[in-house]
Amino acid sequence: MKKRKKWFVTGFVLVLLAGSAYGIYAFSKSKTTAEPPKTTTVKRGTITEVAALSGTVTANKTVEVKSRASGTVVEVAAGSGSKVKKGDLLVRLDPVDEKRAVALATVSLDSSKSRLAQSEASQKLTNLQLAEAKAKAEARRKAAGTGSVTEEEVRAAENEVKLAEVNVEMRKAEVAAATTAVTTASLTLEDANKRLDETTIFAPIDGTVLSFSVQVGNIVSSPISNVGGGVVLCVIGDLSVLHVLGSLDEADVGRVKAKMEMKLKIDVMIKVDAFPERSFEGRVAAIAPQGKNESNVVTFDLDVVVTDKKFAMLMPGMSADLQVVVNKVEDTLMVPVTSVKAEGRKQSVATPTGEAVTIKCGPSDGTNVAVLEGLKEGDEILLNNQRASNNTRGFSMFGGGGRR
Repeated sequence: MKKRKKWFVTGFVLVLLAGSAYGIYAFSKSKTTAEPPKTTTVKRGTITEVAALSGTVTANKTVEVKSRASGTVVEVAAGSGSKVKKGDLLVRLDPVDEKRAVALATVSLDSSKSRLAQSEASQKLTNLQLAEAKAKAEARRKAAGTGSVTEEEVRAAENEVKLAEVNVEMRKAEVAAATTAVTTASLTLEDANKRLDETTIFAPIDGTVLSFSVQVGNIVSSPISNVGGGVVLCVIGDLSVLHVLGSLDEADVGRVKAKMEMKLKIDVMIKVDAFPERSFEGRVAAIAPQGKNESNVVTFDLDVVVTDKKFAMLMPGMSADLQVVVNKVEDTLMVPVTSVKAEGRKQSVATPTGEAVTIKCGPSDGTNVAVLEGLKEGDEILLNNQRASNNTRGFSMFGGGGRR
């Protein structure tokens, strides 16, 4: 029994020793095979800071082609996508309705002119009657001095003068009203003739038809009282130059506006879903002087003109992602943002031995950050500074954490 117990204890001790030996071996092996910390070297390159926003591609100019005429569409000479020149035929309406309107307006004008002529004739007659009444009254007043007529006859003559004066004023008012009626009828006829002319609609500018709202057989109704000035038949756009209209965050307005005031060109990179493999070049053309507040978010309208040689690949209405270059530093020392530890306005990197090196950072593009002081080209530093905070949004030119 004692012998069996002795062997059991001896075996247990051997197992413990073997386990300890394997643990020491495994630990030693893990230390020798662990990857060394990754490092990177300080390089020179270009840092480009951008302001990101979205927008919509628009034509250089758009014109709504309208007709104040009414009628049935009898001819459509163009369609969506058609290229047209100023003066090209677009739409022709059946002119029968407008010809009828011209005829009625002509009759109305002739009638108004006839009434005016009658009123003017009546006015001349009442003027003669007034002159005769005044002469008669004057003669009776003189005769009353000799006693050949009575005072009653004088008063009667004077009353005739007053009545004639009233008639003159009435005829004068009638002439004025008739004159106004003639003017109104003339304008009505002029408008009717214009609408008759507008039964044939031509392109007002060179461009491309962006949309067409009518087709042969449609009835166009454009009453004179139409506040919009007529029915929209089509929209023509000048696509010789394209723009992208977007909304710039107020936090980026200052830097963009400052560059514009200095007459500096502000480059823009444009991306659209239709061509994900490439970017289009553009530049800032204008920025709205007043912002818009929507849900407590203030933005400013930004107009970007597309300068890319292949701008014709874009089409009005496309949604676009914009990157406005607000700062660009070339041939600058730079390191990955992951290698920088930021504490307030103080930044530092770590050498391969773990020694902290204080640096001064400049602008960042989100991947790399410019180094203004503290390092030189070729210096080796840790790629991932384990002591760094999660500050990978960039740094300002004046040091410290930046917005990007």
